[in-house]
Amino acid sequence: MIRWIFDRSLGTGPAEQSDYPGAFRIDVRHLLDAPGNDIDSVLSLIEAGEMALREGRTVLVLCDFGVSRSNAIAAGILSRFKSIPFSDAIQHVINQTGEPEIKLSMIDTVRDALGHSFKKHQGSKVAVTGATGAIGSAIIDQLGADAVALMGRADHDLKSSPARLAACLDAAGVCTIIHAAHPRVFSNNATLGDALHLQKNVMDAAASIGADFVLLSCSSVFGKTDVPVRHTPEARRQPSDIVGLVKTLQEDLISRHGPIGGPRARIVRLPAVYGPNSPRPKFLSAFCKAIMGGQIVRTHRFKTGPAAIELLHLSDAAAGIIAVASRGTEPVYHLGSMDYVTTHAIAAVLSEHLGKPLFHEEITLRGAGSGPLLDWSATVDGLGWKPSQKLDIGLQDVAIRYSETNLR
Repeated sequence: MIRWIFDRSLGTGPAEQSDYPGAFRIDVRHLLDAPGNDIDSVLSLIEAGEMALREGRTVLVLCDFGVSRSNAIAAGILSRFKSIPFSDAIQHVINQTGEPEIKLSMIDTVRDALGHSFKKHQGSKVAVTGATGAIGSAIIDQLGADAVALMGRADHDLKSSPARLAACLDAAGVCTIIHAAHPRVFSNNATLGDALHLQKNVMDAAASIGADFVLLSCSSVFGKTDVPVRHTPEARRQPSDIVGLVKTLQEDLISRHGPIGGPRARIVRLPAVYGPNSPRPKFLSAFCKAIMGGQIVRTHRFKTGPAAIELLHLSDAAAGIIAVASRGTEPVYHLGSMDYVTTHAIAAVLSEHLGKPLFHEEITLRGAGSGPLLDWSATVDGLGWKPSQKLDIGLQDVAIRYSETNLR
């Protein structure tokens, strides 16, 4: 059961199921598949394999299952023998063996043994997960040539191998990862596991290459209240829906994960983000559709007043996220806007820009209806960021894009 890495000269596999006539066997089952292995011992195994290859011998690196320890050591041998970067060797081993689940702890150990370790990545690129989404795309556009876009499953499945991801990011010279990816369905219980799975893989990859990690969170971690409350970054979180709970757990994962390889791990909380290229908040397109069709726009009223929301334009959100990623030193930052408006007022503005009358009905609901507000004064003071997009202009762009897309 040998998985050949090149020319039937270097292969890996399970120790008890792999044999080849005259092969030089390197049994690494004594190594931990976790942190703590002796660097000198690991280096001696790599050197022995390299020497055997240079003597023209076939080398088999073997562990219990031929998945993690053997493939990490084999990548180290390949890197030395072929004089190629270790990240390239990891990619080659994964591609040839079809075994992507190499433990990053083993990869880090081999990297240290090769003398390729670092405290902070020396590259200058910023990777953005979820780059096909509205926020991810806006960040990519503003970063320009400094961006490395991770476009989703077609590009790299974040639920798959963190070792492959780390190798790709290392080869691209990534120094910071902005994590904007989230499960496609974000409003049910299955989201809990999927969101944490995605994030843990990305955080592991960031730690492995010494990159900073920036998590995009949202105001939903504070939940809804009877009256509007403006929350500072240090305020107590009290989510009241599944989105807020997921984001709260994602934030907690950063503190539970342990030190990120780079010196900084930061959280950016956002209010509702809108723009002509954004599918959210979904009520904006629903309002446009109803207005254009001459139908009734229904908004909500709670016991303390009509439903209201804080809206931040995509371009301002992207600029703030980039500012945090490049200059932020605090663990949590808030972005926000001066626009806390009722949904009825939003419908009226859209009606004006669409050139159609507004037929409005208000539905009274029970429960708390005031969405949380974010105190972003510290971001202004610390990073010099503040929103610049006027709500009326932003909603005009939304109305124009809706008309162009749906009335052709």
